[in-house]
Amino acid sequence: MTQILLLKPAVVIGNEYIPRPAEVKAFAKVKMIGSVGSWGAISAIVTAPDHEDRALHDREKWLLEDLAHLEQQNEKAAIEQQRVVERLSRIKLDMLRKERLFPEWDKRSDPVFQKFATRVRSEADHLLESCSKLGLRPKRPEVRRLLLQFIDWLNDFDECSENMIETDERDDLMQFLEEVCWAIKQKALLEELDEHRHW
Repeated sequence: MTQILLLKPAVVIGNEYIPRPAEVKAFAKVKMIGSVGSWGAISAIVTAPDHEDRALHDREKWLLEDLAHLEQQNEKAAIEQQRVVERLSRIKLDMLRKERLFPEWDKRSDPVFQKFATRVRSEADHLLESCSKLGLRPKRPEVRRLLLQFIDWLNDFDECSENMIETDERDDLMQFLEEVCWAIKQKALLEELDEHRHW
């Protein structure tokens, strides 16, 4: 006789980030047992007890932290909007090729990370060069092929580098890919690239 377990609906009372490899494993386990899952549901299941406890026993500090987080998100959104107006609207592949890619990575003194950064920059330069050869108005299938090749390379390289791509590196790489998509007039591809990555 099959037993049906009735669970109360999850109530999300906070936000917390789970690294993507953990999300992938969790989602795979959810699918294995035949349930319907999502990243948001997995995140809620993992973090809800902690947030519920804090809401009950440390409410004032918890609310202040939540407010500070919201202000930080609003500030990031304002900066991003300014970047769209001042940079993305006029971005060109020639501009990207002349710039130092991922300049913040130079601040890291770890020699292992610097070797990683050198390889990623080299591959990103190669992507920009390949995109430039497609002309001013490249066709979407050609662009998609090049960008997905780059994502596949990053997926493999990140895995063999023991997941060197963490939050900051992920943000920098996605910003780079966004700028490439804007530069070649293929903004719609960014969502597909985001879904294709494993980091």
